Amino acid sequence: ANRLLSDPRARAASVSFYDEWLSLKAISAADKDTELYKEFTPALRAAMRDETRAFIDDVLWKGDGRLETLLLAPYSIVPPALATFYNAKIPAKGGAIRVDFDPLQRAGILTQPSFLSIQSGSQQSSPTFRGKFIRERLLCETLPPAPAAVSQDVPGPNNATTTRQRYAQHQNDPNCSGCHQLMDPIGFGFEHFDAIGKYRA
Repeated sequence: ANRLLSDPRARAASVSFYDEWLSLKAISAADKDTELYKEFTPALRAAMRDETRAFIDDVLWKGDGRLETLLLAPYSIVPPALATFYNAKIPAKGGAIRVDFDPLQRAGILTQPSFLSIQSGSQQSSPTFRGKFIRERLLCETLPPAPAAVSQDVPGPNNATTTRQRYAQHQNDPNCSGCHQLMDPIGFGFEHFDAIGKYRA
């Protein structure tokens, strides 16, 4: 194992693994409402992906290499293109730099905008997508597909109801509740982040 990890190709292989595990390539095709998320440009998408790759590289090859750090570290390696997104002071010229976050707001790869954008809808966050990812990719569980007769449309965002209220139908409908009680409660834990991963109160 040590011999393999000392090979320069190991670094590229680790990037490929995390790209696949986190579905990072999907960020380039993530569908967002351009009226609601005007800043979600191709350049921002690329910066989000680059941030996650740089953070993983930092943890694995410069840091302690622990899964705990990947999931809980309250910092990231942020490129200049994300300075406004994070409201961080990053020199416009130069590469990505380490930015320390409030640990009550962000911790590790699951609070990075790349993951949160991919696991969201076009107009709003998605507790179902985010919870499903945790169940399948972290807990290695297999969830059954949605029944064919069940509508998968979710009411759009509005000022009268919260995401939790709009998703309540999943818990009330016996055709949905079996699976959604496994996904949605986990996904609600990410509701501090909107559809492109911006923190919100």
